[in-house]
Amino acid sequence: MPLWNTITTQTVMSRFSDAEKAALAALQSAPDQITQVLIDVTDSVRGKIKAGGNRLGPDGTIPNSLKLEVVSLALWLWITGFSKNEKLQTDGRKQNYNDALAVLKDVAAGKQKVELPDPGEADTTAAPTNAIQVASREPRQFKRNKMKGF
Repeated sequence: MPLWNTITTQTVMSRFSDAEKAALAALQSAPDQITQVLIDVTDSVRGKIKAGGNRLGPDGTIPNSLKLEVVSLALWLWITGFSKNEKLQTDGRKQNYNDALAVLKDVAAGKQKVELPDPGEADTTAAPTNAIQVASREPRQFKRNKMKGF
């Protein structure tokens, strides 16, 4: 089994009960919106992975270790986008969303590493380093107090 996989809408929908699925199906455009939310969340998570100095797998995939976080984010962002569905916005789902954000904050900061993609599938572009490079350590030739008379 690959270490990086695409999260599907079926994966997100599997987190709902049959009654909740029926309620979501009754909402106009609900099924269409989950696809875009999932794409946006996947792209955001991949950006945080890259920012943390990790390698990326193939486009549109995420590491298996972050599957729960991606599903929790997508689910919460999707169900909070509708009015009249307070029954779906449970405290547990909100907590899962907040926990996912905390994990991704650590990933982006490089405090938590993710598994490497399968050999030959890794993105080879360099991760951002967010560092300042010192150009010179020589003492300044011109200082404010020596510039009088110019």
